[in-house]
Amino acid sequence: MQSVPNCSCKDPLLAEPRFEREGWMEAHQLNQLLMRNFSDNHRQPDVVFLGDSITEEWNGRHHGNKTIRLNQTHAVFQDYFQKRYGAQFEGLALGIAGDKTRNLLWRLQNGEMPQNLNPKVWWIHIGTNDFLLHKCNQDIVFIGIIRIVREIIIQKPNTIIVINGVLPTTLRKDGRLTTDSSHD
Repeated sequence: MQSVPNCSCKDPLLAEPRFEREGWMEAHQLNQLLMRNFSDNHRQPDVVFLGDSITEEWNGRHHGNKTIRLNQTHAVFQDYFQKRYGAQFEGLALGIAGDKTRNLLWRLQNGEMPQNLNPKVWWIHIGTNDFLLHKCNQDIVFIGIIRIVREIIIQKPNTIIVINGVLPTTLRKDGRLTTDSSHD
């Protein structure tokens, strides 16, 4: 891939794990356990959400750890995406905090899209960390998301794919969004 001006991000076409992040592999394994719970009960989710911390937090976890502050977030996800709680749709949230597009691609190629997992919809919500933490430009993030879409199509050619827009975010303590890179 040719380099993109003003961007030092790694090639988004190449899958990359985050072994350097303590707990990342455990979080990946927890996602695989969530999938096994579906297949062991001979169920299929209607939708599988793929992403980063926003998606992981729907399970009440952050970096693989259950967190009390996320109990309400998890309860809302259950109300809307778990039929045993009265939801119309069955959902499965597979996210890991801090992941970038190439990390999600690695997860899909390494166990988070098994042959026996066949939802009606794969919903992609990724890219925030590429922008926020690594200052990747929009071309790199777009290429990374399209590479994930391509991976899903290769493995699950008869499925529906939804690409969620990348949500605005900031590192500023006051929560304000800026158009420059200052974080004061």
